[in-house]
Amino acid sequence: MRVLFITQTDELGPASRYRVYQYLPYLTRENIEYKVIPGGRKYYYHIFKKPFYYLDLLLRRIRDLTVLNKFDVIFIQREFIPKMYPFGELLYSKINENLIFDFDDAIYVTSKYIYKVLQRSKIVIAGNTYLKEYAQKYNKNVVVIPTCIDISRYSLKQHSPKEEVTIGWIGTPSNLGYLKSIFPIIQELSRKFRVILKIIGIPSVKSYPGVNIKSQKWLLNEEISDILSMDIGIMPLPNNKYTKGKCGVKLLQYMAAGLPAVTSQVGVGEEIITSGFNGFLANDKDSWYNSLKLLIENWRLRKDIGIMARRTVEEKFALGKSARKFIEVIQKVAI
Repeated sequence: MRVLFITQTDELGPASRYRVYQYLPYLTRENIEYKVIPGGRKYYYHIFKKPFYYLDLLLRRIRDLTVLNKFDVIFIQREFIPKMYPFGELLYSKINENLIFDFDDAIYVTSKYIYKVLQRSKIVIAGNTYLKEYAQKYNKNVVVIPTCIDISRYSLKQHSPKEEVTIGWIGTPSNLGYLKSIFPIIQELSRKFRVILKIIGIPSVKSYPGVNIKSQKWLLNEEISDILSMDIGIMPLPNNKYTKGKCGVKLLQYMAAGLPAVTSQVGVGEEIITSGFNGFLANDKDSWYNSLKLLIENWRLRKDIGIMARRTVEEKFALGKSARKFIEVIQKVAI
């Protein structure tokens, strides 16, 4: 069996890394041959901005047409070009009908014609039940494979009494607006406690009045050690149609490392977190403040919540559990 993966980005992009690349060793063990063709080169995006990025991507996808019939399964991870009509995806499905489409965000909010790709897919993989409900309007063959974590890569955070507590966030510049929403809460907490706000992934954020910010760029080989340097993880989100579709990878990363996390009471966070048991759900300023205050004041609570958070990932979101299902979907389409 041969599988062609068409991914949004290379391995450095979080969605592609968690939805495709981390499964590749499992395919090798099953003697499944594969090839991965990532999206446009980030060099063009950063140097020449979006038009050249999309031009490069379009040329790559046209070139890929020549190899589609050499594979038993075509696996498309997210849409080719956001907000555009999916000409490429539909053309791919005509050339090779054994198409799997995977998505882990509510991309249909901005890419309104993506439903046409769902209709043409043999199987759709959704990252959570909210996305599944949408996909089932257009395709009866929808399976949920949550974004999962390779737990073996994460050691357990060793919590201890500290005079200065680090509240951490990891993400990309596109999510800066979500992060900024929590700044006033951290500012208020900083008046009473010695707190560091550690930001991984947006080094340009240097200051906010009354908040001790330490920001740095994201590096794949330092990601886990950076998370382990935190004491508490946060995932603030607004409540809207798009954020309800998020799969909570940063939340799962915190939990895998044994960090207690506070997340907005939105979407998948409500499925993952039982408030006060393996983390905290917050739906307004008061609940954000009180949850963080409780964790800052009590290191033993941070430890206990962190242990239960880790256990949740081991039991429900460990990579090994989802890998079997991932392979079964591919094998089913190839038949």
